[in-house]
Amino acid sequence: MNHFGWKFPGKSVVQTTSVPGRIRVYGGQVTVDAGVTLKAVVERLAIENRELPVTPNFSWISMGTCFFVPVHG
Repeated sequence: MNHFGWKFPGKSVVQTTSVPGRIRVYGGQVTVDAGVTLKAVVERLAIENRELPVTPNFSWISMGTCFFVPVHG
């Protein structure tokens, strides 16, 4: 794997992008599975009249990516 110049030889890489997952909204909290895209989370929160405090300009990335890799833009 080579992601932004980082190499992980001999490691397993698990795909999370576009893997179906659940989005759970309750109270002031949202919990999502790693494969859910940022776009799906934004759309689901809009139904609840909520939004993320900051949203990077990359709607196609998975929430797992947002957690493990610095995302900005």
